[in-house]
Amino acid sequence: MGFDAGTSGAGDKLSFGLAAGTAGNFVEASADLAGDDLATFIANATDALNSTVHYFVQDNGVDTFVAVSFGSGEPDLIVRLAGVADATSLDFVNFVA
Repeated sequence: MGFDAGTSGAGDKLSFGLAAGTAGNFVEASADLAGDDLATFIANATDALNSTVHYFVQDNGVDTFVAVSFGSGEPDLIVRLAGVADATSLDFVNFVA
């Protein structure tokens, strides 16, 4: 069984020891990745992450990638959610303290 983002916060949760997700610290990419282009994902995450934004998500139509910044403003951790084909299924409520 894989990760289930659920709806309205009813799904699985991710915790990285940071503050819970909010509209201000969570960014979802506006476009899908082409395949498994990790270099582009890292570049996109680096553009989005900063001292306020800790969570960045983007999908490639098959899997969703999550970048987490512990305050560096860069992706300190990357998680691949296999089988979560649409990053829009995640929301800041999936990220808990």
